[in-house]
Amino acid sequence: MLFRSRELNFHSITIAEIVSFLVGNIFIGITLAILKFGAWSLVYAAISQTFLLAVLTYFLSGHKFNPNLKLKNIGSLFSFGSKVTIISLFEYISGSIDTFLTGYFLGDPILGLYNRAQRISTLSLQSIATSSSRVLFPAFSKLQDKVEILREKFLISYWISGFIL
Repeated sequence: MLFRSRELNFHSITIAEIVSFLVGNIFIGITLAILKFGAWSLVYAAISQTFLLAVLTYFLSGHKFNPNLKLKNIGSLFSFGSKVTIISLFEYISGSIDTFLTGYFLGDPILGLYNRAQRISTLSLQSIATSSSRVLFPAFSKLQDKVEILREKFLISYWISGFIL
């Protein structure tokens, strides 16, 4: 997906996202819900959507997978990656503690309602932030060697984002 977005080719990314959403949520999620999988239908829907999106974007990118890791670099990569993973785990736990407690004390039906209400309340903000970052990051990466223009465009987009959000 990174290669397509850096080229500002959002058409193939959009197709991959729509197909993965339809297959993951509509076909798998709803089918499993009808088959009485309960909350697990949401889990399997999310996992299948993410997996399918990864597979589709890989094939649409035209990039050939060719790992070129040297053993001397693995130690520094592991050190950095492990720290990022631990921090991300703590961020996830602290950001999801309310969901865990709601499910534990109030049960699955209330948790489902809570999850949907939480999703609806953050949907517009998340949509704006996701859309703008998907466009701005590749555009800014093209300007990385033009520091003054990058600074100007960044400040303008930062001001507009602050005004909207």
